[in-house]
Amino acid sequence: MSAFGRPRRCGIVGAGGGGDDALAKFIAFAETVDGKAEVFAIGVGNHRSTFYKYLYSQDIHSMPHIHKEVGEKRPGFATRAATDAYITTSLIPTAIRTFSIVSTTAVTDGETVTALGSTHYNSLRENRAVASAISDGKPTFLWSMAGGNTNKYDDADGTPMGTFPEQMTNEISLAAQSVVEFVLEYELDELVLIDVGGDITRTVAKADINACGRDEMAMLACLLAKQCLPQLAISIRVYGPGADKHAVPQDVIARLESLGFARNDSAGAALEQVVETHRDTLAILAPTLVRPERSTQLFITALRCCDGRSDPERFRADLAARSGKLDREWDDATVMLVGRTYVLSLPSGATPDHLLGSFAVFDRTAPWWLQAQLAASEIVLRKGRLHAEKRPAAVAAVAEEDAHGEAGASTGPL
Repeated sequence: MSAFGRPRRCGIVGAGGGGDDALAKFIAFAETVDGKAEVFAIGVGNHRSTFYKYLYSQDIHSMPHIHKEVGEKRPGFATRAATDAYITTSLIPTAIRTFSIVSTTAVTDGETVTALGSTHYNSLRENRAVASAISDGKPTFLWSMAGGNTNKYDDADGTPMGTFPEQMTNEISLAAQSVVEFVLEYELDELVLIDVGGDITRTVAKADINACGRDEMAMLACLLAKQCLPQLAISIRVYGPGADKHAVPQDVIARLESLGFARNDSAGAALEQVVETHRDTLAILAPTLVRPERSTQLFITALRCCDGRSDPERFRADLAARSGKLDREWDDATVMLVGRTYVLSLPSGATPDHLLGSFAVFDRTAPWWLQAQLAASEIVLRKGRLHAEKRPAAVAAVAEEDAHGEAGASTGPL
């Protein structure tokens, strides 16, 4: 229970977008974090303007790298009005945008299938489908930010990333402000960041913040938020180190352990149970998540290799299908390392200073970081007054309830 005398409120965040988002939603709706927690599912995705680059035909075909990425499988909507209508039915424009709970028929109608093509791997569409089918009416959220410093993404103002030097730091600052606002608005006690593969710490040793991807931007924003909200607990879960093949498992594990992550295979076993329980639903709503060569399924296959339920040879074949080649480092012992789960917990009251100090990109004296802290702190002051006013009343109510309970107990038989 929280200090308010209510169930703890926990936000499950799919840090990297895409598959991480869908996975976070399944974990949240399965309530595997804590049977007594009130759980919020939070996906991390693009700003509204970026969706046009992948949904509006004119934008798709005017940007060669995006056209090459989506190919002929996604011709896009013919008009901007149709694109607007599609996005508007999916998103409500708030700082952290709320998904509308829509029916699965709305997700798979003929116009949408024609525009988006036969490939189901579209983060917006996938998130809508998951939310509408398994949320049971619970709200799910999209936390908008750029995915990195490349012009395939726009910043919060609709300007392509890479246009000017301060964009990445601006995006992280705005993301931190929005998460502070969200935590205070919904009185969250904890955020749990979900990552498969470990690339959430991929650029930890690089001094260039422009090298960060969406996972790391989300993590830095959450850590900045925790500096302003020390009572907020944060947990980072990494399933399947190396499953995304950004580095070999040994290197990923060494990096995680150097940052204070600890092995926690019970969390991995719980995730496997969620995926297996909902596999048929996943195959329909988020099929890329359970393809043999995708990171989540590679993690589960490796996990099964650890206790003899699967063969490392199958894992190597699936991994080769993902990358087109198989590096010689992937012997049986290496495969089993991918079956591990690592967790870093920053409980309520703990500071993120040690973790932040491990990142070469982090400089606590940098002007942008100090300005970001100031902006987030102003939100705490503005919204925190209401938050602080609620707390004494809630605590007093719990104390009064306890007093009544004790008084009632004293009148009973000895």
